[in-house]
Amino acid sequence: MTYKIRFHPEVATDLQVIADIIANHSGITEATHKLVHIQDTAFRLANNPEHGSVRSEARSAVRVIPAGRKGIIAFEIDENATTVFVIAVAYGGTEWLSRIEGRKVN
Repeated sequence: MTYKIRFHPEVATDLQVIADIIANHSGITEATHKLVHIQDTAFRLANNPEHGSVRSEARSAVRVIPAGRKGIIAFEIDENATTVFVIAVAYGGTEWLSRIEGRKVN
């Protein structure tokens, strides 16, 4: 079964911050490459939504998967709606737990 992938509206900001960090450090080409890799990783969850680790220190249903060498994707699965909801994307060890607390899954 293929799941739909939905993104919390603030994930766009997460990705912009990541792009800025990488572009400032390694250039726009590398930033673009990393963002494509992160997005590809998120969309691959459509075929394997149970990938990743359940993070008990976060909300009970939150899973996290690595995205690239330094990124993570935090998400929840809605089995009834066959949807993966990406809550946050972080990079380079940035703190993501507090960010997901205010992000509701609809």
